[in-house]
Amino acid sequence: MSSAKRRNAGSADRRANTGKKRGRTPTREGQAAAAKSAEAIRGATPGRMQEHLADRERRGMIVVFPDESDLSPDDLHDEDELDGELDLGDEDSEPIEALDGQTEAALDVSTYPTEPLSIDIQEGEPGQFEIRVTQCGGKWVCKFPRPIWMRGVADTDDAENDFNQLTVRLALFESLADWLTAKRQALLERPEPMALAVDALVELYGGRPSVVPSEFLRLSGIGDILIEAGANTEKAGGTASYFSRLSSATDLVWADGRMPLDFLFSREARMAWVATAVTQFIERELKQPFDPRLLPDEEPRIPKDKTERERQAAMHTSSLTLPEFITRCCQMAGKIAWSEVLATHFSQNA
Repeated sequence: MSSAKRRNAGSADRRANTGKKRGRTPTREGQAAAAKSAEAIRGATPGRMQEHLADRERRGMIVVFPDESDLSPDDLHDEDELDGELDLGDEDSEPIEALDGQTEAALDVSTYPTEPLSIDIQEGEPGQFEIRVTQCGGKWVCKFPRPIWMRGVADTDDAENDFNQLTVRLALFESLADWLTAKRQALLERPEPMALAVDALVELYGGRPSVVPSEFLRLSGIGDILIEAGANTEKAGGTASYFSRLSSATDLVWADGRMPLDFLFSREARMAWVATAVTQFIERELKQPFDPRLLPDEEPRIPKDKTERERQAAMHTSSLTLPEFITRCCQMAGKIAWSEVLATHFSQNA
């Protein structure tokens, strides 16, 4: 079996250790089929992805090898005895290859009633992928448990392409879990829009609001992680579009509830980001206690004059007037209406 076909499901380092076949140009039909399969992996729910990979396995395109955990006690030998048997082996025998993977029997939890499930294995098959949130040592921790059906070794180019796409998606889930753990403890403790915007003013200074997908990928460094894992955002319609498909069908899950992952980039999150940035600007740059009466009631207008627009765009944030700052916030957050922010976060009934 060539090295190009020996790809483990979700292997993080396989791109560095294995290469593509050379000298073979895929047909147009083959390219179309590969693109369709890649799209299915990018945005599929767990159920659909499981069906897709199971079909590959039934057709012999993905091979699942047993490992030691699949063997009964009668099949296991003392290490010294095993070494002796190997020494006596036929010289003409082919070398034994140790490959990762699990058999269906090993995945049947009922056969091991006294052993608790590993925290790395999702229990059952939820309709959404889950980034799970738990408390550990006084800190909130996010973790993406890989489903048990992500297994096997690709034995064809089509299956290898599936594993390429799967690896990118797993890289996203795992890097998102790490970023949320490191940067959004407030959100994990209390899942609400304002908790997403704790660093709004700093993000605005850097021109990278965390509530806008394309900017979030740059701010967090996750965009680079996806490219390193093999993502081709140009062919997939751009970074933001690619990220949207990869992160679909995914929830943040607490013991007492869940939240769709795309809420991090929702209109509610972006309005909260604007509200927080404005509040922080008044307190930190204008050096005034926050008072809603300082806020303009009218929608700030973008200057019609091109020269004036360029002048405002070139100004450092700290030099802007409050109306100019609000205009910049609303534009940077994805053309949010200031009137909506006022009604949602600063009205007496908010």
